[in-house]
Amino acid sequence: MDGSTRERILRAAQELFAQHGYQQTSVRAIAERLGLTKTAVLYHFGTKAEILSALATPILDDLAAAVTPDPDPGSGSGDPEVVRWRTMERVLDTWIRHRHALRIMLRDITLFTKAPAYTRFVMLMSRANELVAGPAPSFADRVRAAQAVAMLSDPVIVLADAPEEDLRREVLAGARRLFAAEPPTATGTQGGAARRRGGRPPAMTAELVERARRLQSEGRLSMAEIAAELGVSRATLYRHLPSQN
Repeated sequence: MDGSTRERILRAAQELFAQHGYQQTSVRAIAERLGLTKTAVLYHFGTKAEILSALATPILDDLAAAVTPDPDPGSGSGDPEVVRWRTMERVLDTWIRHRHALRIMLRDITLFTKAPAYTRFVMLMSRANELVAGPAPSFADRVRAAQAVAMLSDPVIVLADAPEEDLRREVLAGARRLFAAEPPTATGTQGGAARRRGGRPPAMTAELVERARRLQSEGRLSMAEIAAELGVSRATLYRHLPSQN
Protein backbone atom coordinates (compact mmCIF):
# COMPACT_ATOMS: atom_id res chain seq x y z
CA MET A 1 0.00 0.00 0.00
CA ASP A 2 2.78 2.41 0.99
CA GLY A 3 4.69 1.70 -2.22
CA SER A 4 1.59 2.41 -4.28
CA THR A 5 0.88 5.64 -2.40
CA ARG A 6 4.48 6.76 -2.85
CA GLU A 7 4.25 6.25 -6.62
CA ARG A 8 0.95 8.13 -6.77
CA ILE A 9 2.52 11.04 -4.90
CA LEU A 10 5.43 11.14 -7.36
CA ARG A 11 3.10 11.06 -10.38
CA ALA A 12 0.92 13.84 -8.96
CA ALA A 13 3.96 15.92 -8.04
CA GLN A 14 5.42 15.55 -11.52
CA GLU A 15 2.16 16.69 -13.10
CA LEU A 16 1.84 19.70 -10.80
CA PHE A 17 5.51 20.67 -11.09
CA ALA A 18 5.14 20.56 -14.88
CA GLN A 19 1.99 22.69 -14.82
CA HIS A 20 2.92 25.27 -12.21
CA GLY A 21 6.63 24.89 -11.50
CA TYR A 22 8.31 23.46 -8.43
CA GLN A 23 8.35 26.75 -6.55
CA GLN A 24 4.64 27.38 -7.01
CA THR A 25 3.52 23.85 -6.07
CA SER A 26 2.94 23.20 -2.38
CA VAL A 27 2.90 19.88 -0.57
CA ARG A 28 -0.71 20.65 0.29
CA ALA A 29 -1.58 20.96 -3.42
CA ILE A 30 -0.02 17.55 -4.07
CA ALA A 31 -2.01 16.07 -1.21
CA GLU A 32 -5.26 17.61 -2.43
CA ARG A 33 -4.68 16.26 -5.95
CA LEU A 34 -4.68 12.75 -4.42
CA GLY A 35 -7.33 13.24 -1.77
CA LEU A 36 -4.72 12.83 0.97
CA THR A 37 -3.74 14.96 3.92
CA LYS A 38 -0.52 16.95 3.90
CA THR A 39 0.65 14.78 6.79
CA ALA A 40 0.15 11.65 4.69
CA VAL A 41 2.39 13.05 1.94
CA LEU A 42 5.04 14.09 4.46
CA TYR A 43 5.00 10.57 5.89
CA HIS A 44 6.50 9.34 2.61
CA PHE A 45 8.62 12.40 1.81
CA GLY A 46 9.91 14.59 4.61
CA THR A 47 10.16 17.67 2.39
CA LYS A 48 9.20 18.83 -1.07
CA ALA A 49 12.90 18.70 -1.99
CA GLU A 50 12.86 14.97 -1.27
CA ILE A 51 10.07 14.57 -3.81
CA LEU A 52 12.20 16.35 -6.43
CA SER A 53 15.18 14.11 -5.60
CA ALA A 54 12.99 11.02 -5.89
CA LEU A 55 11.82 12.16 -9.33
CA ALA A 56 15.45 12.62 -10.35
CA THR A 57 16.62 9.17 -9.18
CA PRO A 58 15.39 7.12 -12.20
CA ILE A 59 16.97 9.66 -14.56
CA LEU A 60 20.30 9.49 -12.75
CA ASP A 61 20.24 5.69 -12.62
CA ASP A 62 19.73 5.54 -16.39
CA LEU A 63 22.35 8.24 -16.94
CA ALA A 64 24.85 6.22 -14.88
CA ALA A 65 24.22 3.22 -17.14
CA ALA A 66 24.61 5.42 -20.23
CA VAL A 67 28.10 6.58 -19.23
CA THR A 68 29.35 3.14 -18.21
CA PRO A 69 31.39 1.69 -21.11
CA ASP A 70 30.66 -1.86 -22.26
CA PRO A 71 33.08 -4.34 -20.65
CA ASP A 72 32.96 -6.67 -23.67
CA PRO A 73 36.17 -6.18 -25.74
CA GLY A 74 34.26 -7.14 -28.88
CA SER A 75 31.78 -4.30 -28.44
CA GLY A 76 34.16 -1.67 -29.81
CA SER A 77 34.65 -0.18 -26.34
CA GLY A 78 38.34 0.40 -27.12
CA ASP A 79 37.61 2.62 -30.12
CA PRO A 80 37.22 6.28 -29.01
CA GLU A 81 34.82 7.05 -31.88
CA VAL A 82 32.58 4.10 -30.98
CA VAL A 83 32.63 5.16 -27.32
CA ARG A 84 31.86 8.77 -28.24
CA TRP A 85 28.78 8.04 -30.31
CA ARG A 86 27.53 5.22 -28.13
CA THR A 87 27.73 7.53 -25.11
CA MET A 88 25.93 10.35 -26.90
CA GLU A 89 23.18 8.06 -28.17
CA ARG A 90 22.63 6.56 -24.72
CA VAL A 91 22.60 9.92 -22.96
CA LEU A 92 20.14 11.25 -25.54
CA ASP A 93 17.93 8.19 -25.12
CA THR A 94 17.95 8.80 -21.36
CA TRP A 95 16.85 12.41 -21.83
CA ILE A 96 14.11 11.43 -24.26
CA ARG A 97 12.83 8.67 -22.01
CA HIS A 98 12.61 11.04 -19.03
CA ARG A 99 12.00 14.26 -20.95
CA HIS A 100 9.08 15.52 -18.85
CA ALA A 101 10.88 14.96 -15.54
CA LEU A 102 14.05 16.44 -17.04
CA ARG A 103 12.15 19.58 -17.99
CA ILE A 104 11.02 19.95 -14.38
CA MET A 105 14.54 19.48 -13.03
CA LEU A 106 16.12 22.04 -15.34
CA ARG A 107 13.22 24.48 -15.30
CA ASP A 108 14.01 25.18 -11.64
CA ILE A 109 17.73 24.44 -11.87
CA THR A 110 18.67 26.77 -8.99
CA LEU A 111 16.45 24.70 -6.72
CA PHE A 112 17.72 21.40 -8.10
CA THR A 113 21.30 22.44 -7.28
CA LYS A 114 20.33 22.34 -3.61
CA ALA A 115 19.05 18.76 -3.85
CA PRO A 116 21.37 15.87 -2.86
CA ALA A 117 20.90 14.35 -6.32
CA TYR A 118 22.62 17.33 -7.95
CA THR A 119 26.12 16.22 -6.91
CA ARG A 120 25.57 12.89 -8.61
CA PHE A 121 24.18 14.64 -11.70
CA VAL A 122 27.31 16.80 -12.02
CA MET A 123 29.58 13.77 -11.62
CA LEU A 124 27.75 11.80 -14.32
CA MET A 125 27.73 14.71 -16.76
CA SER A 126 31.48 15.11 -16.20
CA ARG A 127 31.94 11.46 -17.08
CA ALA A 128 29.85 11.90 -20.25
CA ASN A 129 32.07 14.81 -21.29
CA GLU A 130 35.21 12.72 -20.73
CA LEU A 131 33.93 9.86 -22.87
CA VAL A 132 32.86 12.15 -25.70
CA ALA A 133 36.15 14.08 -25.62
CA GLY A 134 38.15 10.86 -25.97
CA PRO A 135 41.56 9.87 -24.61
CA ALA A 136 44.26 12.55 -24.26
CA PRO A 137 41.91 15.29 -25.53
CA SER A 138 43.16 18.70 -26.55
CA PHE A 139 41.49 21.81 -25.15
CA ALA A 140 39.49 22.12 -28.38
CA ASP A 141 38.36 18.48 -28.07
CA ARG A 142 37.13 19.16 -24.54
CA VAL A 143 35.25 22.28 -25.63
CA ARG A 144 33.59 20.44 -28.50
CA ALA A 145 32.65 17.55 -26.21
CA ALA A 146 31.04 19.96 -23.75
CA GLN A 147 29.10 21.58 -26.60
CA ALA A 148 27.95 18.20 -27.92
CA VAL A 149 26.81 16.86 -24.55
CA ALA A 150 25.00 20.11 -23.73
CA MET A 151 23.15 20.12 -27.06
CA LEU A 152 21.65 16.70 -26.31
CA SER A 153 19.33 18.03 -23.62
CA ASP A 154 18.12 21.45 -24.80
CA PRO A 155 16.06 20.29 -27.81
CA VAL A 156 14.52 17.52 -25.69
CA ILE A 157 13.38 20.06 -23.11
CA VAL A 158 12.16 22.67 -25.59
CA LEU A 159 10.48 20.13 -27.90
CA ALA A 160 9.40 17.60 -25.29
CA ASP A 161 6.16 16.84 -27.13
CA ALA A 162 7.82 16.11 -30.49
CA PRO A 163 7.81 12.51 -31.85
CA GLU A 164 10.65 10.60 -30.19
CA GLU A 165 12.20 9.22 -33.38
CA ASP A 166 12.19 12.62 -35.09
CA LEU A 167 13.75 14.23 -32.04
CA ARG A 168 16.45 11.58 -31.75
CA ARG A 169 17.31 11.71 -35.44
CA GLU A 170 17.63 15.49 -35.63
CA VAL A 171 19.58 15.90 -32.38
CA LEU A 172 22.14 13.30 -33.48
CA ALA A 173 22.34 14.87 -36.93
CA GLY A 174 23.18 18.19 -35.30
CA ALA A 175 25.86 16.56 -33.16
CA ARG A 176 27.42 14.94 -36.24
CA ARG A 177 27.55 18.31 -37.97
CA LEU A 178 29.32 19.74 -34.95
CA PHE A 179 32.09 17.15 -35.11
CA ALA A 180 32.35 17.32 -38.90
CA ALA A 181 32.52 21.12 -39.08
CA GLU A 182 35.71 22.68 -40.38
CA PRO A 183 37.18 25.95 -39.05
CA PRO A 184 35.80 29.03 -40.88
CA THR A 185 37.89 30.52 -43.68
CA ALA A 186 39.45 33.94 -43.20
CA THR A 187 36.83 35.42 -45.55
CA GLY A 188 33.92 33.51 -44.00
CA THR A 189 33.04 36.20 -41.49
CA GLN A 190 34.46 39.55 -40.57
CA GLY A 191 37.15 39.04 -37.98
CA GLY A 192 37.26 35.28 -38.60
CA ALA A 193 41.04 35.21 -38.83
CA ALA A 194 41.36 37.13 -35.60
CA ARG A 195 39.08 34.70 -33.78
CA ARG A 196 41.05 31.76 -35.10
CA ARG A 197 44.43 33.27 -34.16
CA GLY A 198 45.94 31.33 -31.30
CA GLY A 199 43.81 28.26 -32.07
CA ARG A 200 44.72 25.18 -34.08
CA PRO A 201 45.69 25.80 -37.72
CA PRO A 202 43.30 24.47 -40.40
CA ALA A 203 46.26 23.37 -42.57
CA MET A 204 49.69 21.82 -42.01
CA THR A 205 53.07 22.90 -43.31
CA ALA A 206 55.30 20.41 -45.12
CA GLU A 207 57.43 20.17 -41.98
CA LEU A 208 54.42 19.32 -39.83
CA VAL A 209 53.24 16.71 -42.32
CA GLU A 210 56.67 15.07 -42.30
CA ARG A 211 56.75 15.08 -38.50
CA ALA A 212 53.25 13.60 -38.38
CA ARG A 213 54.31 10.79 -40.71
CA ARG A 214 57.32 10.02 -38.52
CA LEU A 215 55.16 9.87 -35.40
CA GLN A 216 52.65 7.69 -37.23
CA SER A 217 55.33 5.27 -38.42
CA GLU A 218 56.72 4.93 -34.89
CA GLY A 219 53.35 3.55 -33.80
CA ARG A 220 53.59 4.91 -30.26
CA LEU A 221 50.83 7.50 -30.48
CA SER A 222 47.22 7.38 -31.58
CA MET A 223 45.96 9.84 -34.19
CA ALA A 224 44.36 11.89 -31.40
CA GLU A 225 47.68 12.06 -29.56
CA ILE A 226 49.58 13.00 -32.72
CA ALA A 227 47.07 15.78 -33.38
CA ALA A 228 47.50 17.09 -29.83
CA GLU A 229 51.30 16.88 -30.14
CA LEU A 230 51.29 18.92 -33.34
CA GLY A 231 48.59 21.37 -32.27
CA VAL A 232 46.18 20.54 -35.09
CA SER A 233 42.71 19.02 -35.17
CA ARG A 234 42.21 15.36 -35.91
CA ALA A 235 40.21 16.32 -39.02
CA THR A 236 43.20 18.29 -40.33
CA LEU A 237 45.54 15.41 -39.54
CA TYR A 238 43.34 12.91 -41.37
CA ARG A 239 43.31 15.14 -44.45
CA HIS A 240 47.10 15.04 -44.63
CA LEU A 241 47.44 11.36 -43.70
CA PRO A 242 44.69 9.85 -45.87
CA SER A 243 45.94 6.31 -45.42
CA GLN A 244 44.68 6.35 -41.83
CA ASN A 245 41.07 5.25 -41.24
